[in-house]
Amino acid sequence: FKQIKGDSTKTPASDISEVSTTTLDLVVPKEKTILFLKTDTQGYELPVLQGARQLFDSGRVKLVAVEFSYGLLKAAGTDPLDILNFLADRNYVCTYLGWWTKIKAGTPGQYGKPQNMPPVQGKSISFEEMVELIRVFPVEVGGIGSSGWTDLLCWQSC
Repeated sequence: FKQIKGDSTKTPASDISEVSTTTLDLVVPKEKTILFLKTDTQGYELPVLQGARQLFDSGRVKLVAVEFSYGLLKAAGTDPLDILNFLADRNYVCTYLGWWTKIKAGTPGQYGKPQNMPPVQGKSISFEEMVELIRVFPVEVGGIGSSGWTDLLCWQSC
């Protein structure tokens, strides 16, 4: 299929181009195993994962890292829960690698780790709790009321 490159709400039409895309299932030979798969596709992580469905279903992806950004996923039309469910349906368990958010309003690139995050280390949380944690980082944890993100590291459960 084809995908429009760029954010059509902010990018002039002259700067948008169509690019051909393919799936990992079509590119990776059937006898190959992937030790580490990383996707950071600015909100389009679910189509990437879905394009590797056969790889995941056959257990040929050992570790996967997924950028998990509430704002980018929603802007791309993806419910963040769909990523978690896709992985869980294939017996993957995940942990987060840190929290990030915008920390200074009005200045591009002012991102950092929010302070005073509620503790989640050492305990399991529901998918809904995970999504809520990145939905809005309030001022009291060091954010500016915008959404945040984390990278998920996932592996197949025994």
